Amino acid sequence: MDNQSIIAFVANVNSVIAVKAGKGHKVIAEMKDGSEIVLKKSGKLKPFVNVFDFACNGNAPIDTAAEFCTFNNKAGALANKQVRDETTGMGDILRVAPIASFQITEAA
Repeated sequence: MDNQSIIAFVANVNSVIAVKAGKGHKVIAEMKDGSEIVLKKSGKLKPFVNVFDFACNGNAPIDTAAEFCTFNNKAGALANKQVRDETTGMGDILRVAPIASFQITEAA
């Protein structure tokens, strides 16, 4: 999934819900086009999902929207982004704000 695709994903999100899954919750993005995208298969429920324009979730399947999402107790929580200087080859860590945040609603 590239930068344009994640921006299109954010624009198409209608709501984000959590449904009970075993001992945890499955988090699902309900899209405006009627489709659903699983952002988290199971785990502890957090009230917000923050979406970034870079892959920040190493636990998510590669090339999915979930790879760009973190689950937090507040909207706008920052994530670490590793950047590399092309000339020196040295790396640095930046704290980056999400491009979108969605409140997670627990389904009945």
